[in-house]
Amino acid sequence: MKLISNNLRATKSIAHNIAKNISKYNIILLQGDLGAGKTTFTQYLLRKLGVKEVINSPTFNIVKQYHTKNLTINHFDLYRIADESELVEVGFEELITLPNSLSIIEWPAIAKHYIRGQILNITISYNGDGRVFNMEEENV
Repeated sequence: MKLISNNLRATKSIAHNIAKNISKYNIILLQGDLGAGKTTFTQYLLRKLGVKEVINSPTFNIVKQYHTKNLTINHFDLYRIADESELVEVGFEELITLPNSLSIIEWPAIAKHYIRGQILNITISYNGDGRVFNMEEENV
């Protein structure tokens, strides 16, 4: 499925629509160039899921964890990960397999062979002044 966002309101709407069906997924993979809107999308999604805390990019922490009434959410940013051993250090495999959890993974390429389950792949690309959200479901 392909959706177009020409402004932040449309991006928020896309995130809110995905939140309505979030129980279908245990992992969301976010791909796109720097500045494409991966973290902004995640902020809208997590707000809709009930996260109250400040939501920002875990670029330097690698992972941030949030808790809602029904869900543990792990937000990963693997941009700075150079070696798979760093994934072991942050407990990546354990976190993505927690029961009642959702893992949102920005820059997931280095971790592909760890990722299993009901996955929503989202690639965000530029389209003039807007963004194109290409989404594909996968069961690995």
